Amino acid sequence: MECDYDSSNRDSVTVSGYGTAEEMCLAFFQYYPALHLAACFSYPKFEEVFSLFDITDLWVDQDGGFDYMVSENQTLVDYLNEFDWSGIDMEGFQDLMRYDPHYALCLDDMNELVLPWNLTSSYPEGVEPWMPPGRECPSGKKTF
Repeated sequence: MECDYDSSNRDSVTVSGYGTAEEMCLAFFQYYPALHLAACFSYPKFEEVFSLFDITDLWVDQDGGFDYMVSENQTLVDYLNEFDWSGIDMEGFQDLMRYDPHYALCLDDMNELVLPWNLTSSYPEGVEPWMPPGRECPSGKKTF
């Protein structure tokens, strides 16, 4: 599954999250037989992303609202909002985010790992966008 976002009309970075102004991509699947699977996530190898933005350290401020911090008094979002993006190859950055291997993380309903913690997956080759099958309308015209 691939989600597309267009936040090019914004003056600040768009972060991931569940808010309507944040990037989110949720999918719900039904499968059988039942597994005790609660959630699966994928995320890029952040080391490569951080090197593009000259980020050398990152941690979660658990006392101040769980913000990601790049220094004692600067959040990751503030850092990226002040960053000079003119030197970033955006097409290369998008390729990095899409095609470089991503870590996969799946948890069961007891919050235990289902897959090895360092498992990676890559973007599948030869994938074509899904198109709904055509169907016949009562009028006899084919629609999509």
